[in-house]
Amino acid sequence: WWGNCKSPSMLRTTYTENTTSSEESPCTGRCSVTISGLMDDLCEDKEGRTECLLCPPGWMLHRGRCYYFSEQSGSWDASMRNCSGRKSQLLVVEDEAEMEFIETRTEKKYFWIGLNFQEKKWMWLGDSQLEGHRLSLVMANGTGDGKNCFAFKKEKLYPEKCLTSHRWICKKNATLLAPWNTPEH
Repeated sequence: WWGNCKSPSMLRTTYTENTTSSEESPCTGRCSVTISGLMDDLCEDKEGRTECLLCPPGWMLHRGRCYYFSEQSGSWDASMRNCSGRKSQLLVVEDEAEMEFIETRTEKKYFWIGLNFQEKKWMWLGDSQLEGHRLSLVMANGTGDGKNCFAFKKEKLYPEKCLTSHRWICKKNATLLAPWNTPEH
């Protein structure tokens, strides 16, 4: 199926070779066909599209991001490590539309997200401070009693002890699948 392109890693290598040197690669010309074949097999709603966004199996695609809703439970730190192992991070909410998307998929269960209380302020993973989001309007309780990690349930955020066991939500960017010979690439 791969032709002279022995594996997906060879596809990546070929792309690098073709963009950094003038030497002919064993995949030249054939890799675009392979990408088209992958698009035929993997992309939904292909009609007239030259690219698509993909998520790993078991993840959900929404607005260019992939979301993993765990079935198992663990502490906030264990959840963070699990997301990291999936090359993602605990959910950092970007806007109200994302919050609404999450609300429709979490039922009545608690899910860890990438928000905790450090140095007397709410902090998203990646050190960005919580500013202006509607999250301040949906806080269920104040922090206290060592409840420094946040779980999401329905439309509220709940401060919880970080060792409490909850499910979690991981998030990462979707993978763009597109032929290399398109003008944008």
